Amino acid sequence: MTDPLGSLPPPIDARPRRSPRKLLRRIGFLILCILAVLGLLSAAIVVWAVRSGPEIERAQEEARAFSASATDDACLSKAISKLESRWLSWLPTVEVTFLSTCLAASTRTPEFCSTVPALGDDNQSATWLNDSCTPFKGDEIGCQQLMSLVQVHCSERESGAA
Repeated sequence: MTDPLGSLPPPIDARPRRSPRKLLRRIGFLILCILAVLGLLSAAIVVWAVRSGPEIERAQEEARAFSASATDDACLSKAISKLESRWLSWLPTVEVTFLSTCLAASTRTPEFCSTVPALGDDNQSATWLNDSCTPFKGDEIGCQQLMSLVQVHCSERESGAA
């Protein structure tokens, strides 16, 4: 005769419990892994910042020289062409620096800001950014950062701050 209860697993209380030391080791290992990843990420950011510094300074110098004889439109066109030739277009630090420096010193074009929405109008801004950056397939994020800078420039110009 077979025991019908013999095939059932033992009751919950009868199962062996995991050692608290094993659990603490696993948690400690997980924390060490997280710290290692954060350390590597921090090192990568420092290396990127050190390598980008001279490139950003060159972009400022180039923008100052270019803006001496350029209009707002020319500054934007040049920044966009720089963005299109860049490998990491979603990280346009150099192009943003170039455009910011160039717009600050370029010859103002009256119609440059005519289609740019005010900063507080989120719906119009989103539509304008999308429409402005549609031609730049694959570069939308970088383009939107440049166009957001144009929007800030035009808002400052309207308020008389620029």
